[in-house]
Formats: sequence, C-alpha cells, structure tokens
Amino acid sequence: MLWANAAIGQTWTPLTNPPPIPIGYIALATDGTVLAHAETFSGTDSQWYKLTPDIHGSYVNGTWSQIASMPSGYAPVDFGGGVLADGKLIVEGGEYNFGQDVETNRGAIYDPVADTWTAVSPPAGWAELGDTSGAILANGTYLMAEQAAFDSALFDEKNLSWTVTGTNKPDYNVEENWLLLPNKKVLNVETYWYDRYNATGTGSELYDPATGLWSNAGSTVVQLWDSAANCGGASKASYEVGPMVLRPDGTVFATGSNSCGAGHTAIYHVAKGIWTAGPDFPNGLNIADGPAAVETNGNVLMMASPGIYQSPTTFLEWNGSNLTVVPTPSTASNDSSFYGAMLVLPNGQILFSDISQNLQVWTPAGTYREDWRPTIHHVSDSLAAGGTYRISGTQFNGLTEGAGYGDDQQMATNYPLVRIVNAATGHVFYCRTHDHSTMGVATGKAIVSTYFDVPADIETGASKLYVVANGIPSRGVAITVDAAAPGYSLTATTATVAAGGTGTSTITQTAIGGFDSAVTLSVSGLPAGVTASFNPAAIIGKGTSTLTFTAASTVIAPGGSPKTYPVTLTGISAHGKEKCTTFYLTLVAAPAGSLSWNATSYNFGTLVSGPNSYTANVQFTLTNTGNVPVTINDVSVNSPGGEFVLNGGGCPGTTLAAGSQCVAYVYFSPSNQSPGTFTGSLVVTDSATNSPQTVALIGTGSASGFNISADNASVTAGSTGSATLTQITQGGFNAPVTLSADYVPAGVTVTFNPSTLTGAGTSTITYTASSTAAPGAYGVLLSGTSAASGETQVFTATLNVQASGSPSASHP
Repeated sequence: MLWANAAIGQTWTPLTNPPPIPIGYIALATDGTVLAHAETFSGTDSQWYKLTPDIHGSYVNGTWSQIASMPSGYAPVDFGGGVLADGKLIVEGGEYNFGQDVETNRGAIYDPVADTWTAVSPPAGWAELGDTSGAILANGTYLMAEQAAFDSALFDEKNLSWTVTGTNKPDYNVEENWLLLPNKKVLNVETYWYDRYNATGTGSELYDPATGLWSNAGSTVVQLWDSAANCGGASKASYEVGPMVLRPDGTVFATGSNSCGAGHTAIYHVAKGIWTAGPDFPNGLNIADGPAAVETNGNVLMMASPGIYQSPTTFLEWNGSNLTVVPTPSTASNDSSFYGAMLVLPNGQILFSDISQNLQVWTPAGTYREDWRPTIHHVSDSLAAGGTYRISGTQFNGLTEGAGYGDDQQMATNYPLVRIVNAATGHVFYCRTHDHSTMGVATGKAIVSTYFDVPADIETGASKLYVVANGIPSRGVAITVDAAAPGYSLTATTATVAAGGTGTSTITQTAIGGFDSAVTLSVSGLPAGVTASFNPAAIIGKGTSTLTFTAASTVIAPGGSPKTYPVTLTGISAHGKEKCTTFYLTLVAAPAGSLSWNATSYNFGTLVSGPNSYTANVQFTLTNTGNVPVTINDVSVNSPGGEFVLNGGGCPGTTLAAGSQCVAYVYFSPSNQSPGTFTGSLVVTDSATNSPQTVALIGTGSASGFNISADNASVTAGSTGSATLTQITQGGFNAPVTLSADYVPAGVTVTFNPSTLTGAGTSTITYTASSTAAPGAYGVLLSGTSAASGETQVFTATLNVQASGSPSASHP
C-alpha cells in the first residue's frame, strides 16, 4: 500500500454564499436542493435551511433560504434518518436535544411540498434513540436501531407507526454503521459494548429483510471498532467506528477507530461474502465517527484525525489499492473527524459541512465509467410545465449509497433525480422525483421507475432530460417542454388537535397555466370523534383555505400518548378535475399544564478570572401557570466550561400543582478560566406542553479584580470570637471593596475592621454571640462588593457557636 501527496486537480471551493448559521447534517432533497440542519447545541437546532443551486446548476453559487422548523420540543443533534422514497425526510432520535446530552427518543418527518414537520412517536417502550443507527431498505422502509439495546424497528410511514424486527441480534446497537447492500441485506460491524466487551472482537452481521433476522457476516480480519485494548481496555474504549461505503466495483470499504494508534481498514467483498484487511491509516490517523463519500470516479473521499476526537484533520482518498492524502478544506484543518458531513451532489461534486458556516465543495478528478450510468428506457418526449410524469430505465439508484458516516447522520443519495437542461439557454432545472419503485442499490438490469414533477416555472422549448444517481447522469434524452396546461395543485400543513379542542391546517391551492376555476374541498379518513370544516369551502384559482378540526374530549385519555392519522384532502374543480393529497393529523391529550421561569435570561455580571472566584447563589423560581399539575423530570445547567453551576433546589422529581412553585439555585464561577464572556442555560424538562423551559445565562470573567477568603471561627455564647478575612487582587485592581455578612445565626452579630479594603489586604472579623445564641455549626456567607467595578465576590466560612462553659475549639 502506498502513501502519496494530493492528487493533481482535486480542489475544494468555498460556497460563494455561506449559510446564515452553523450547519451539521445535510441531505439531498429529490428536487436537487440540499436540506441543511442548524447545529449550535441550543434551541436553534430546531431550524433547517435549504441550499438551492443557481440557474446553471452550481451549488457553489447557490442561495440559502429557511424552511420550517421542527415540532415543539425537538431540537436534536446527531440523529438518524434519511430521504424516503416519496421524497420526505425522516429524522429520528438525537444524542443531544436543545444542547443537552439526553439521548432523546423523539422523531419527526418533513414534507418538502407542504414545508411542514410532523412529530413521530418512538416504538412502544423505547426510551432512547440518541445517535441511532439506521438504513433505508430496498423496499423503501426505514430500519432503525434501538439505542443501547438489541432490537430494531421498521417504520410504517402511512400510519407513523413501528414494527419491531431483528430481535435475534447478539450485540448492542451502539455506534454501529449500517450499510445497504445490492442483495437488499444490511451490513454492520459489531462494537462489543458493555457486557459484550471483547478486546479482540472482529465480528460483523447481516440483517435480512425477508426474514427479519440477523446472521453472522464473518470476521472483519482487523478490528474496526475502538476497544482501547492496548491502552486502557474497556474503561477507556470509545466503541466508535468509522464509515463504510459500497463502491461501484462491489466492494465495501470500511474504516476503523483506535484509541491506541492508527485505525485499521477492511474490505468486504459482497459477491463472495468475505472480508480482507485493508491498509492502516498513516500517522496515527483514524475515524472515530466521521464522513466518507464515493466520488463519481469510484474512489472514496474520507475525513480522518488522530486519536479519539482529536485534531487536526486529514483528508484521504481510497482507490481500491492505495490510501492517498488529498487536500484539506482551508477552514477545516483544526477539525476532528466527527465534525464533518459529506453529501454527493447531482453535479458530481461533494458538499462538506463541519458544524460551521464554512461549507465547501470538493471537485474530484477523473470521471465515471460508461456502464455506471443510469439508462432511460421510457419517458414522454413532450412534457408540460407543472405536469407529473413516469420515467423508467435501469440503475436509477446508482451503484452506491453515496455517502456514509459512523452510526448516525445517514446521508445516502441512492435515489433518482431528474434534471432538465434547456437547449437554448443552457439553464438547469431539477424536477421533484417521488414514489421510486425501489430504494435499492446496484439494481443491475432490473427495470425501475420513478415519477417526477416538472417545475411550473421551467423554461419551455427543446431540452435534454437526464436521470442522475449519486452525481452520475444518464445520457440525455431529447424532449420538448410546453407551457403549462391549466390545472391546480393542493398542499396541506400538518395539524395537531388536543382532546376537547380545535386545530387547523392551512390548505394552499396553486394555479397552473392560468387556471381560474373554483375547486370544492373535502377531507376523508378522519378518526372517530373528529369533525372538520373549511373556510372558505372552495378556492377559485389560487388561494388558501383554513381547515378546522374539532376533537371530542374522549379522543385521547388524559395523559395518553399522541396518535397520528393520515387524512386525505380532495379537491374537485368545476370541470370535474380531481386532485388528492395526504397529510397528517395528530391527536394529543388535553393540555398538561404550563411552566414558566421568573426570568428568560440572567446576567451574573463580572468576576475576576482567578482561583476561588464565585458569585452568590441566584434563586430562579419555576411556576405552574396552567390549571393542571405538572411533573418535573429534570433540572440541569448547560455550561460547556463549567462556569455556571446548579447548586440545589427543590424542583427535580416533584409534581407542581396549578399555581405552585419550586426553586433552583445557580452560581457563576470563572475560576481558572481565561477572561471573556461565558454563556449557558438553565433547563427544566417536564410534562408541560411547553417543555423544556430555559433561562439563558451570561457572565463575564475579567483579567482585573479581586477575591476573598476567610478562616473558620468559634465563639462561645455570651462572648466574642474572631477570624481573618484575606483579600487578594490581580490585574492592578485597586478599588475599594465593602465587606458584609449574610446567613448569620440568630443572636450573633458580625463586624469587620476595616469594613472596606482597598487593594490586597486583611480585615479582622469579630463575631459577638449573645448568651441566648443557639449552639451549632453555621455557614456564614461573607461578601465583598466593589461599587466601582460592580463585582461581588463571596466566600462561605464556618462559624461554630458553643454553649457557655463548653471547651474552646483551641483548648480541647
């Protein structure tokens, strides 16, 4: 195996128009746009954006627009999912939700036509999905793993429900990469988590959709998962594994992770069902989660880094014989491999994101073989703008899945896109494809098909039509695009209705080709106990109507789980032209209360960034503002550097009655941090409809300032005792600091001499206890406040009050 420098002509190009927010996961919509997920580890992670190529088909010069955000309560990072056969995007789980490491079991499905998300409940009893493994099977069904368990589940898209499968799996679903093969089976590499730990394990498995069972796929020969066998064992293992991708030659290139040295690679020969060892990564590199993508020339582009979650990053290319180092994006050199995501674009380039706004496009050298192309057998040679057509042929799904990652972030593109290029202008238009006959890979000579919607605004005239799979186009077919025939289309937004309440869906009618007739609306498939009405009941030409659903109080029991139903919207024009579309109606239990913090944000002010630098506890009050009890599951502080600390309170595990309250205490400490501004959040999760509730936290660490400390003291009732308070300064701080004390026990007074310190120095604390002061040990909160800087430092000293006649602490 050889190591080489960057391949000639292989280049990275930054996007001309960066996205407005850091981007992580990316997926290819079937209309040629890129769906991009905001990744900020905050509530903003509910946001999604769309990259639309320019009129020449350039993604580098494309433009961004925001699309619908995810359902309430769902803002995940590191999730499973992918684009389904009807063009919808399924997203499941998330290692993080609202920036919290919670292994969420939430999910949602996105309809790009209606631009709406619909919540998807997890399989019954599944508490965690997290960074779930998964794959879209050849029949179009999404297969998903139960995190940290053994079972899998198949998604019923029509009913938004699940069927458990793969119950014989011998190892846990943790960090595994699942890959669809040409034989319709799913390959994975075992990771030997928890009580299955085997320091030298090299197992792999195959899931067979025909039986719903897993079977042994043989040894990978070299270890691909990180066992840390030679540098700490099970307690140090990350269990991570790198991506594996199917290449056009029928081999799977699988990459490994290794805490102790260079990662290994292995090749699975699909036709023979055997593994052979590949080359180790150079220079201690490996991929502990990270992306890889198959270029149109058949080579594999991948992102590696040293150790586990370390930097800098190195990009490499595998051509079936050699691993070659290639250029790294100019803005990604300090990344670790797990930052990255890759997506094969319809023009043969590869889009790269790394949890930043610095997206870049890779242009590979070389090209595809002629026999890798899709072939078109039948399509109408006369198309109308706004029309829907069927197209058939071979290899519409390509020879690979396109891109892969480790366990989560499935970014497969093994589905057909239809591109039309106008002969006169050269302008590029993508049609939205949907209802593919297969979601398989390397389908050979089998005749496959899909449907495509011609854009209503497409340029008319002589054109060429191409089917594109994983960036490889078919040969062009000559067609003529005509002006749109009069007609219309309907879309409907997702609706949610609480038991005993109402909810709405917005119906949008788009007129095509000058259509101006009235369309009468109706809806069918309503669940029992739900009625519906339209306002207006008909739309003339283009316009909207509000569809209102009314649900009986009995449709969902109090506290019951939501139920989602597919309902069908039908429009019939005055000329008898009928259009139908299906959307989702979700029924939920009556509102379960609402909680509110007493603040949406809090600024702790400025403290010196030095040792033992703390603010006093700040009390935050949580109130049940609803009319039913709310159960509080968890209260936590999100603080990346540990500057904000949750210091008790009575909220977690309690049930708040309507109108009642509980409190949480948080303090700010920039101790041993570099000066700067720090942000975090106080988050509560609960059964309320508006869960989670968040308080934004901010505090500033200064290079100049002071802090205080003090000795503990003892005092006998009826007498006095003393201790020394010491103030230290840094950064030239020399402003007056006023001293005070709080939480002093009854019968005790506190004085300071001096009561104000300027610069470094000491003050004598005198405790005077009356004869009635109760014996005991007390925490006295000592404070120093600088009016000049606004800074307050605190220190808790212990005061022991002894009964009169008791022995002194210093005279046992």
